Amino acid sequence: RAAAIDAELSRLGVASPDALAPGPPRKAYETFARPREGEPCDDDYVRRKAPLMAQQVAFLHRHEQARRNELLRNVDDATQALERAARPRHNVTVVLDNLRSAENVGSIFRT
Repeated sequence: RAAAIDAELSRLGVASPDALAPGPPRKAYETFARPREGEPCDDDYVRRKAPLMAQQVAFLHRHEQARRNELLRNVDDATQALERAARPRHNVTVVLDNLRSAENVGSIFRT
């Protein structure tokens, strides 16, 4: 079973099972490659299920990598937000004289 899913994973672009991200992708791989006692292990079953499980493992691997990369991208955003928050604020006072309609007040805030 391990050889069958390894071959399918290499066809899908996942270099080796050792390169799988820890967590859900590794668990899905291990579940198929090392089945529990009583699960079907005949050749026909493995031949049908290996491509499906390889697709699932490859998807989980890409998803996990994207999640980790997103975390790295957001660190920069958080750092910039902290830097902006540390800057001094400048208070602005606007005096509007002789306004007669609410639309005029709204246009001041929109511009």
